[in-house]
Amino acid sequence: MAWMSRWSSAEIRIWSAGRDIRLLLCGRAGSSGSAPRSGASMLRALRPALPCLRGGCRAYLRASIMASTMPSRAAVPTPVARRERGLQTRAEIVAAAERHFAESGFEATRLDDIAADVGIRRAAIFYHFGDKQELYAAVLHEVFGTWTDVLPSCGNVVERLEASLTGWIDYVAQRPSVARLILREAANARPGVVSTFVRAGSAPVAWFRALIDQGVVSGDLKPLIEPHRFISLMGAITVFHFAAMPWLTLDAPFDPWSRAELEKHKREILLVARSMLGIEAPRTGSA
Repeated sequence: MAWMSRWSSAEIRIWSAGRDIRLLLCGRAGSSGSAPRSGASMLRALRPALPCLRGGCRAYLRASIMASTMPSRAAVPTPVARRERGLQTRAEIVAAAERHFAESGFEATRLDDIAADVGIRRAAIFYHFGDKQELYAAVLHEVFGTWTDVLPSCGNVVERLEASLTGWIDYVAQRPSVARLILREAANARPGVVSTFVRAGSAPVAWFRALIDQGVVSGDLKPLIEPHRFISLMGAITVFHFAAMPWLTLDAPFDPWSRAELEKHKREILLVARSMLGIEAPRTGSA
């Protein structure tokens, strides 16, 4: 183990022969990377002066020096603690990056700003991510992966489809950065970044495609448009609703995140979805 430069020190006050003797002892790691100066080496350096002190004072001096230079085991983090701290730092970097990418876009986002938000040096980002594009990919996988993990797995085709659409609305409402990320990518598409975006969003798209295909086979769905167009429209309607609608309604009170607007948007989305997929009538309990 390579030793970092550090100090070992002790301040000893001894009353001897009517005098107050104060000794400040310091030892530092050598420039060659050797261990810090030990208590034993300090005692050897002071050996010529020890005969001037009485026996009790000498014993006290020896004990004080040795105690002051003993390493503290509590200060050394365990491998588990280091790993947990590393995972926590990585998550904090991804969260900060999500905010900056959503607000400024990929090109304008500065890694220095992300590092400042987390309270780390810029170089620490590269310990967890190879480059800016890899960090962007991690953000997208976090955004889309979190939603994919909660896609419904119970119920018939129509029930799962409608639950996933209303769940998508709730997810974007709770995570406003999602809408801004998608809009920015659509407006400033670059080949390398687009491929990263497509890979990250492939899982939910594949899930919807498979569900629609299953519904066609079972006869529950009679799509009027291609599955990929349906997926695109459903995504665009919700993204635009949260990211752009407030700017188009400045002359009227409109809060897309209010509970009333969320429920209204869900009903409208389901009406459009049922029409495009040829769903004859709402299921019990649906809007």
